[in-house]
This record gives sequence, C-alpha cells and structure tokens, in this order.
Amino acid sequence: MSLSRNTLVSVMLVSAWASAEPRRPPGAPPPPMEYAPPPPVVMPGPAPGAVCNALLVVRRTQGAAGCVIDERVTRAPGVLQFPCEGGAATANFNGSVFTGSVVNGVVNLALSTRFHFSDGCDWESAQRIQGSLNASALTYSYIEAPLPGQNRCANACQAFGAVTVQH
Repeated sequence: MSLSRNTLVSVMLVSAWASAEPRRPPGAPPPPMEYAPPPPVVMPGPAPGAVCNALLVVRRTQGAAGCVIDERVTRAPGVLQFPCEGGAATANFNGSVFTGSVVNGVVNLALSTRFHFSDGCDWESAQRIQGSLNASALTYSYIEAPLPGQNRCANACQAFGAVTVQH
C-alpha cells in the first residue's frame, strides 16, 4: 500500500493531535496547576559582631530595713551592652560596672564592692543581676559580709529588687 504525500501529512497531524492534551469543552476551567509553596522567608538576624543595648532600671530595693548598704543600682539607670548573638556583657550604673554574660537571652551579671563601715570593719558586697531578657523584669540581689579576720562587726544585710528592662 502506498500513501500519497498529503495522506502521510494528514496521518502525522492526527497522530500529533492525539498525543497532545485533551481538549476542554468551551467555558470549562483550566486543569489545576502544580502548586509549589513559596520559599520560606528568613528574617535576617543581627549582623555578626553587632552590639545590643538595653536600659536597666531599679527603682528601689527591699529587705534591708535599718541597714546602710553599698548597692549601686538605684542611683541611676544602667546601660546593658552585649553582643547580639550572645557573649560577654556589662551593665554600667553610673561608673559601677557589672560584668558577666548574656547567653540565649539569659542575663547573668555580678559586681563586688569593698567598703569601710562605721563599725570599724571592712566589708565586701556581692551584687547580681539575673534573668531572661524576655521576662517583664530581671532580679537584683545584694549580700554583704565583713572581710575575714575582723571582730565586733555589725550584722550583715541583704536586699533584692526588680530590674526593669527597656529595649
């Protein structure tokens, strides 16, 4: 059997049409398209080496009724500085500098002072600021003790307070 050139072209066109997508009736919606969700949006974190700051405010301390304590936090607000990705931190309260760290948003700072008291003894204080920066407030604590080897010193005092964080 021999096919004419026109017949061969017609057979080829019918074959191509048969392998193409099926036709839709007029007005029918298009077939669903493959859906690929958009890529996730990644918010940039702080630039490497960026320094974060916060203002630390302690309005008053409690627990030291009748005591004179060497606390350094109520006279003026402190400025907390730390690497935004975490690490070594300082909080400067009008020249009294607490040192420590901020790791995963958790603050742990300390300051030690020495002072001579009217009882004739030399004393040392241990002051701490601790807590999560995501909390409504950090905690401040104060304890003191006379330096070793002294007699007839006054009773030691303790105090605590809330530290408000202002970013």
